[in-house]
Amino acid sequence: MSSQNLDTTDQEEQRKQAEHAEQAELKDMSVSKVSHVESTGSRVTRAVERKLKWKLDLFILPMVASVYFLASMVWTTTRSRLSSSRACHTSS
Repeated sequence: MSSQNLDTTDQEEQRKQAEHAEQAELKDMSVSKVSHVESTGSRVTRAVERKLKWKLDLFILPMVASVYFLASMVWTTTRSRLSSSRACHTSS
């Protein structure tokens, strides 16, 4: 009975070590390499890549474009006010 417990414990330790080694190996690999590996871990990586792509396409890029547009409007408005105030001062 005790030998079965030791065997079960050894098997669990070996399984944990194998999982730990696999996780360490996946951490070392780049995202592009992991996405080409055919395993259950690659499905998660592809889902993460797809989610990031949608975030970029639908949220981040429009926000950057909006900030750029508003900044250019402020810059144009400020520049036109500066040039009009200088024109008023030179004419008087």
